[in-house]
Amino acid sequence: MDKVILKQVVSIRPKIAFGLPVVLLAVLISREDILVSILLFLLAAVIFTISQNLIITKKFNNYYRYYTLGLPVFKIKKSLLFPEYISLFNQGFIQTNHEGFSPNNLVDTKYKMYTIKFFKDNRNDMVFQSRKKDLVVGLGKDLCGMLNVELYNTLE
Repeated sequence: MDKVILKQVVSIRPKIAFGLPVVLLAVLISREDILVSILLFLLAAVIFTISQNLIITKKFNNYYRYYTLGLPVFKIKKSLLFPEYISLFNQGFIQTNHEGFSPNNLVDTKYKMYTIKFFKDNRNDMVFQSRKKDLVVGLGKDLCGMLNVELYNTLE
């Protein structure tokens, strides 16, 4: 195996924050200029279909590859710690549902996800998170085999 592809979860919140205003603008402009409106709807489709994969290679030349409408658009090099060991475990997260000067009457969302982390000395890099335990365990085993490092699996 030469590489492991980690399909990253892209939050819906930024997609809505950027895509919804574009859709609303397209609707408002549709009475004036249909061509601009169509282009804005296409831009919204691009925004709503953005996804990213973290690709970790055997030579440890890692990069993010970004997709839209299912087509690769560009890639960005990603530096990670080369791990002494890889750990899989269940981790809790908190998502704040209020921003800026809005009142704190909105409730924070708490959720748990399964994660893959690279550990070296007293530092770590979280490289993947998912709600699917089997997916995390499978990818963790693939990464350990490819990078020839030890796996600490706290999920089993």
